[in-house]
Amino acid sequence: MKKGLLVFSVFLMSMTALVGCAKDSGNSATGTSDTAKKPDAAKPPEGSTSGAPKKVVLYGDIKEFPSFVPMLEKLKADFKGKYDIQTIPVDWGNLEKVVKTGIASGQPADIYAYWPNNLKTMIDSKMVTDLTPYLDANGGEWRKQFTSMLDTGKYGSQTYGVPISGVFPLIYANQDLLDKAGVKIPDNWNWEQFLDTLKQIKEKTGVYPFGAANDQAIILPREGLQSIGEAQNKLDELSKLQIPIADPMFTKMLENLKKLNDNDYWYPGKGALTIKRDEEQSAFYQGKVAMIGEASSLAATVTTNSKFKVVALPVPTMGNKLAYTGSADGFMIPANAANKEAAVEIIKKLTSQEYMQIHADAGFLVSNVNVKYTNPIVTQIGALYKHAITNPPGFTYVDSKIDEYFRNQLLPKLFLKGSDFKEIISDLEALRQEALKKK
Repeated sequence: MKKGLLVFSVFLMSMTALVGCAKDSGNSATGTSDTAKKPDAAKPPEGSTSGAPKKVVLYGDIKEFPSFVPMLEKLKADFKGKYDIQTIPVDWGNLEKVVKTGIASGQPADIYAYWPNNLKTMIDSKMVTDLTPYLDANGGEWRKQFTSMLDTGKYGSQTYGVPISGVFPLIYANQDLLDKAGVKIPDNWNWEQFLDTLKQIKEKTGVYPFGAANDQAIILPREGLQSIGEAQNKLDELSKLQIPIADPMFTKMLENLKKLNDNDYWYPGKGALTIKRDEEQSAFYQGKVAMIGEASSLAATVTTNSKFKVVALPVPTMGNKLAYTGSADGFMIPANAANKEAAVEIIKKLTSQEYMQIHADAGFLVSNVNVKYTNPIVTQIGALYKHAITNPPGFTYVDSKIDEYFRNQLLPKLFLKGSDFKEIISDLEALRQEALKKK
């Protein structure tokens, strides 16, 4: 899940305990690049007992993914006698802190669940193992198992993280209500077409056409700005905070969003932006709202709980083509992990067709090129992922205070307080300047 898609990005677990392994004597506490090492140059960790299964720590028990119950059970069974795999639940809300603290301690987990496209700062600090030699070994045997999603973990010519499933924002729609309203969604719909669709749904069905929970409301402003940046070929400048907030692209984004509130399109009207995620989903299942902004990873949950046909739609563009932030959930290996070779072997198993098929059957868009999907909505999501931009990162992902403002203040000020654009632009410019001073 993208730190942000975070998306996204979006999930919390209470456990942050970190079980350590013996430090690799060849690396410092902060870790060093092991690019020069051969993939098969394994050695036992300090303190290991000959003949006993080697202890390998996987910080990757993703409780939010039902597929991980059978996957991890199978993993432990498949390596029984060779590796004693100890799994730790992932605390998404504190993941970056957990990983960096573990690496700095010199006793990190051997494998961490992480977002492959969000590793740059750790790569720059030489905290992450370069997986390129492993991917390219044996004629690129491992690399060939991946879809283009593998690019989420690519930095320059090297790959440091491998994905398991794609994550990006989208819209789930009630096909019955779309049919009742007589609307057909264009493949590359823009903001004007989106507003026309909302108007027709409201007039023809009497239900609210769109909604997003308080923790998902960021989707429209964030992705709207992303699509404008893509249309103007300014994504790199946006990600580097080089564009002043007084630039017309920000005003355009705000003007587009304001129309949703002006026309009372956002469920439930009064109280919009405060409704919780489970309440928003419940309203969707009950047919009270036709479309909701959500994360692609919830496809199985949404389709299972809906008594009507659900379709996946892209976030409408405010530019001239579809463009929204994309991410992936995946794995990385610390540069100072005690058992790198074992870690690679385990990740290879987790990303194999056999394991990824289990994940795909649970409704996830996976990274393995050989899986087959049984849920038709996942096929739709796969087509939408082609428009997801994983690098450079979106504007809100660059600074935590900017992200917080987009999540909790921008829309309330725009919708509920009736603030003019000047206040919001001034707020964001102050945050941009503050963020630049940190660089």
